Amino acid sequence: MRRAMKGRLPDDVLCRDKTPLRSDPFALAAHNRPIPALDSIELREFVRPERIPKHWDGNSQKSERLANLCALWFWLTEDRR
Repeated sequence: MRRAMKGRLPDDVLCRDKTPLRSDPFALAAHNRPIPALDSIELREFVRPERIPKHWDGNSQKSERLANLCALWFWLTEDRR
C-alpha cells in the first residue's frame, strides 16, 4: 500500500506508524440490524436457512461469515432478480 501511494500521499503520512482498529467497523454498523431473507433453492445446497440468524450480533467473525453468505446468496440468485 505504501509503495502504491508513493508520490500520491505525503511522506510523513506514508512513513508513520499505523494504528490498528479497536473493533470491526462492519460488525459495529451491522449490530442489531435485520439480516435479509436468504432462503433460496440454490442456497439450500450449502446451508440450512433455518440456522441463519435474524439479526447481526456484532461478533466480528460471525459478521464476516454472514457477509460472505449474503454475497453467495446474491451471486446464486442474480439471474432471478
